[in-house]
Amino acid sequence: MDGDGNNDWHRRDAKDITLDKGRLLMLKTLQVWTGNFTTEDATGALATPSVGPVGTLYVAGVATADSVTISGTNPYKFSVTLPALTAGQSVAMYITATISTIAKGGFVAQDIGDTNRLSDIDIAATGEVGLNFDNIKAASAPTTLTNITVPVVTTTATATNVGTVTGNVNGSVGSVTGGALEATLTAIKGAGWTIETLKAIYNSILAGGGGAGAITWPYTLTSSVDATPIADADIWVTSDLAGAVVIASGRTDALGVVTFYLDAGTVYIWRQKSGWDFTNPDQETVS
Repeated sequence: MDGDGNNDWHRRDAKDITLDKGRLLMLKTLQVWTGNFTTEDATGALATPSVGPVGTLYVAGVATADSVTISGTNPYKFSVTLPALTAGQSVAMYITATISTIAKGGFVAQDIGDTNRLSDIDIAATGEVGLNFDNIKAASAPTTLTNITVPVVTTTATATNVGTVTGNVNGSVGSVTGGALEATLTAIKGAGWTIETLKAIYNSILAGGGGAGAITWPYTLTSSVDATPIADADIWVTSDLAGAVVIASGRTDALGVVTFYLDAGTVYIWRQKSGWDFTNPDQETVS
């Protein structure tokens, strides 16, 4: 009942429009918005209006033509499908009713429109929700996120199934398929290249000798204990005793042999293989 004693309708507690600390409930486009209200006579008793109740939706302070359904009997329920809303628009429900020939009206519920509610955010399903990382704090118990597509990665410790890599990659790469790198390797080696193919290229470069001299000069590395060939040893040739000027390099084959292309003269051979000790350099004469 209002101050002049007239019959009155009553909404829900006006303060339930906002939550504590001023946080709004938020409404969004095409949401079915519902709420409850009562109508009372001059004594405060529940009373059925002779006309109404009728609801009108207001958006940004302007009445709309959207259909509002009123159902139930004291308390009544209003229901309306919200039109297109933009973030920050006010949304309100205005109810009119006539009780004992007195026409009354007022807003029974108000809220704020938004494009998405917090409960609508599903990053795993859509991957389309924008985040302001300046406002994100470290979690005390972080959870590993899955099913997230990241189009571009600038820096990462470990990455799996990355579409494009720009910059340097430190560590090992399990496999590479697609993109410019595969196309380049295929052009070099031909279709059907594999990691083993790359290893073969590497070994052929090492074992294929080296140098730009006119004399084909094989060098054989064997054990000083039993004269067995030492395979897969790295061998390089220098023109100086200090080992500063390298003129050829290679790797021994299964017979312990590596072939160089050198000019006549004195050369110095350097040997290296894990698990073996060599007295370097080995002075040789190419003729």
